[in-house]
Amino acid sequence: MKNRCGLLIALLMLCFLSACGKGSKEENPESIKIGTNRAIGASAVYVAEEMGYFDDLNVKVEVLDFSDGTAIMEAMAAGELDMCVVGAMPVAVWNAKGLDVRILEGVNNGGHVILTRNDTGIQSVSDLKGKSLTVPSPGTVTDVLLKGFILPDAGIAEDSITAITGIAPADMANAMMLNQVDAIMTWEPFASVAEASYDNVSVVYDCASEWQEKYNSDYAYPVNVLAVNGAFIDNHFKLVQSVTNSVNKAIDYINTDASAYGTIASILDIDENIVANAMKRSMVSNELDQEAVMQFMEKSKELGYIEKIPEKEKLFDQRIEEGIQREN
Repeated sequence: MKNRCGLLIALLMLCFLSACGKGSKEENPESIKIGTNRAIGASAVYVAEEMGYFDDLNVKVEVLDFSDGTAIMEAMAAGELDMCVVGAMPVAVWNAKGLDVRILEGVNNGGHVILTRNDTGIQSVSDLKGKSLTVPSPGTVTDVLLKGFILPDAGIAEDSITAITGIAPADMANAMMLNQVDAIMTWEPFASVAEASYDNVSVVYDCASEWQEKYNSDYAYPVNVLAVNGAFIDNHFKLVQSVTNSVNKAIDYINTDASAYGTIASILDIDENIVANAMKRSMVSNELDQEAVMQFMEKSKELGYIEKIPEKEKLFDQRIEEGIQREN
């Protein structure tokens, strides 16, 4: 009898410990690492950090700088990051390759332009034929936007322009002014910096406004998104929810408070007037057009960047938006 009672107590203790183990998934880790890069499109996460919106999360939030989306996604794949603010395209491409990384919401839309010197004779995209143009890294939002949408809409074959690669975004405008390239495909704040720095430059194509007109949309094409490691959100849903709320608070601040542009200018070390001009083309918003993301994925497949299009159910995690915590 005593042996049976001892066995029963042991089983009860095992169940209790098991239950505690399940509950531990919501215990906060020592820190949460968010990867991104310093640009207008990722400004919300830096603003959240600067304004102290992460301070009440009872966990250290580390915002880590990376050179580009590829470096961010490599760090995500290596398990070095828990969340990131990065282009929707890199997330979708890595998701399609099997990495469990999920998009939570948008962070910004639009912000790209094609810019040229006034002496090149380029007045529209169709005039790029036979001219040189900086092109971005393959598979990025900028690259797919150019090769999948802009050039085909203008009836221009990709090989009819001279593609110039390897120029850093901050150096593109200077290369154009030194006649090393006829036009540049760039984004904010680099476009606004170029306009403020040189008198003889013109915007040939404003990607955000063109997209809105073509698709009759209130929002431009999706660029940066807030993404998360799948296992991390499954184990720390409430924490991810709190981080998302903090980023959304920063987005609201940027869109409603006149002092926000000064905050962003300080973070990016640029003039406040440049931020104001950049914001006319780069919309900070948590709204995300999932169908537009899938359009970009279809173009990526056509361009040969991915073999298959990721499943929407695996790419987008809407539990934060819906306020639902799925049981695992």
